Amino acid sequence: MPARRDLVVGAEACHDREVATNHAIVALFDLDGTLIRVGDPVHHAAFEHATQVVFGAEIDITTLDLAGAVDRHLYDQVASRLGMAADEADARFPEWSAILGRYYQLRVDPQDRADWLLPGATEVLRRLQAAGIALAIATGSIRSVAERKLVGAGLHEYFPAGAFGDEVLDRAGLVRRALADATTRYGRRFLAADAVVIGDTPADIRAARHTGTRVVTVATGRFHTDELDGHGPDAAFDDLSNTDAVVRAIRGVTTRPG
Repeated sequence: MPARRDLVVGAEACHDREVATNHAIVALFDLDGTLIRVGDPVHHAAFEHATQVVFGAEIDITTLDLAGAVDRHLYDQVASRLGMAADEADARFPEWSAILGRYYQLRVDPQDRADWLLPGATEVLRRLQAAGIALAIATGSIRSVAERKLVGAGLHEYFPAGAFGDEVLDRAGLVRRALADATTRYGRRFLAADAVVIGDTPADIRAARHTGTRVVTVATGRFHTDELDGHGPDAAFDDLSNTDAVVRAIRGVTTRPG
């Protein structure tokens, strides 16, 4: 089958590259807490700013359940607190997400997240790509924010496919949408059995189990290895720096490290 050409994820990633079509496995990576450090203050400020502009309401985002959440779900939590009907919340979400994204992009320049990379992240992605593993991002951040984070951290070119927090309501939805987008971008149908989720929260594990994918966790977010391992991932690591072991786990070794 001939290779196809696709733009990499993100309008800011303006070059294109060959995307091979013979991949047997797709790795679905979370972003914050997995590849870059968690707790982006500009993202938090953008969320609060958009809520103030659209609804005239002040919200402290830290009062929401952030771990593993997608931005649309957090928005719905706020709308519910404000007593908003579901149809009105749906109608106003595009305006809210556009303001959030614009605020973030005005305040985070490309390369501003280069020092946010977590140990081993780039090397693991490079090794997986070289091994013929398809890669997709599956992040709770809305697309415009995630794109700036990926470009800023120098990771955008690893991800021809992805799913984002303005497209679905939960992490299981992210997994399904990322699989569908990978199928389109790579020109090969990926089933759940072909996929492995890599994330840093129990929500990633639940999403993987709910959708029938394997899951590998890293304790570089808000949860320790023991906490994550207690939820039964296929493999659990302190971080991505043990590249050989992480790549083996993603490729299908399910024994947890000792």
